[in-house]
Amino acid sequence: MSKLEKVKRTRDSENDRKSRVAAIRKYTGLKLNSYGTSSLDSRSVSGNIENFIGTVSIPVGYAGPLNIHFKEETLDVVAPLATSEGALISSVQRGSIAINLSGGATVRTLSSKMIRAPQYEFESIDAALNFTHWLNKKIDSLKLLVRDKSNYAQLIELDTKILGRTVHVRFIYTTGNAAGQNMTTFCTSYLCQFINEKFELETGFKILNFIIEGNLSSDKKISHISAIEGRGHSVVAETIIKGNVLRKILKMDVENFY
Repeated sequence: MSKLEKVKRTRDSENDRKSRVAAIRKYTGLKLNSYGTSSLDSRSVSGNIENFIGTVSIPVGYAGPLNIHFKEETLDVVAPLATSEGALISSVQRGSIAINLSGGATVRTLSSKMIRAPQYEFESIDAALNFTHWLNKKIDSLKLLVRDKSNYAQLIELDTKILGRTVHVRFIYTTGNAAGQNMTTFCTSYLCQFINEKFELETGFKILNFIIEGNLSSDKKISHISAIEGRGHSVVAETIIKGNVLRKILKMDVENFY
């Protein structure tokens, strides 16, 4: 173990932070002047970060207000934007002005859902097919199990994808005002226990293996299935820019725009 690794990792006082910085300075030979002080109290971030040594300042500007018509109310929204790219905020601000002068933007929510996708492996494609048929018949029972385990998560549907002897099951939830990452993982784990116990007893087919997340939920990554079917909040927005606004603010006329 190196001297750097021997620095106490679990303490969260300001002196502990400074001792870590001193150890890194000695280990790397760098001055690290920007870590002399921190804009956050060391104890305030305990439990949110390990080996805390300091903070980083990022330039923040704002764009707006932008006039947005939601389904039940209209708000003027100001957006803080963290960037070091010159002219970015000016560009966003110019777009906001054009939208406001044209009557604002209309925004609607299409859906709100969180997805977990365990993966099951079977001895044959017949077993995999039997599993999908059996599981789809259990949807009402699975919904009740989720209600018993969570006050906010609701199972609304499930979708099965068969790839040879492997079946990916997309459990699709609504989660109220929460993102629902943890509650849906907990509920899905509970559903998997139920499935693992009941499937072989009721059908005679065996589940060879399963994992709680088979990657078809596309958590924290871009995927075609999320783009097509949605994940999290799916929204649509509309604005109609007037011709005189297009010319005055965006320096473009309608004919050339099209």
